[in-house]
Amino acid sequence: MTKKVGSLTPEKIESPAPDIVGSPAPETIASLDPERTINRRRHYTIREKLYFLSILKKPKEERLVEETRALEAIPQRNLNRWRKQECRFLGVQNKNDKKTFHKGFKPIHDDISDQILELVNDFKASLKPINCTDLTKIVRDRFPLQLGDMSFEAVRSMLRRLLKRNDCKLNAQSS
Repeated sequence: MTKKVGSLTPEKIESPAPDIVGSPAPETIASLDPERTINRRRHYTIREKLYFLSILKKPKEERLVEETRALEAIPQRNLNRWRKQECRFLGVQNKNDKKTFHKGFKPIHDDISDQILELVNDFKASLKPINCTDLTKIVRDRFPLQLGDMSFEAVRSMLRRLLKRNDCKLNAQSS
């Protein structure tokens, strides 16, 4: 036979001891923000993160009271992390925009594509065989400012799409 030393009933437990000394009890945390539950973290959407970052960019005098309260409710480490990731958030937000071929989310100018097509037609007229790799190297050398720091593969895929769209074929070397 075992003896019951004491029974724990909800009436006897008034407040559980905090796990870490100095941390608030779970009831205190829940009372601060009724929307949050104790075991779940709040996940912010990219739009919300960008909204909070735009509030941070405003001078403190121009912020509304609600905006100031909203910023105070977010942990500072989250805001610091979001500041570092802001460019990535903007990139994700703009993913439904027109597809572009290089960094900076700027479309390639039509005059560059026209110049590239003229270059391809010149190679065709000269009957000089050229493959896509050589053409990519030539285009990167001729248009360094317009293409920026595009990778070799990005320029190559851009050229292939451009040639396919305009029904151009290269005089490829037969191997």
